[in-house]
Amino acid sequence: ENKKTREGNNISTLVNDSSDGKTRVENEKTRVEILNLIKENPNIKTVELAEKLFITKKGVEWQLKQLRDDGLIRHVGATKNGHWEIIKGEH
Repeated sequence: ENKKTREGNNISTLVNDSSDGKTRVENEKTRVEILNLIKENPNIKTVELAEKLFITKKGVEWQLKQLRDDGLIRHVGATKNGHWEIIKGEH
């Protein structure tokens, strides 16, 4: 597996997915990694997330939408010059 995962981060407890089985687990891992990458670099772009996670840009966009819909993140500012904010799990 090419994805790097980080253990021991309480952000993982915030991620909730309604699908089941391996897909749910993989989605959760991906979302936790996205949250970690945003925490490290709030200015990270979708293309950069895709490269680091070894998934497509569309896959990242879908994951970001899920995180926004769940109230975990928001994008502030313009599309090209804005940044991400983690709404929950900052402590």
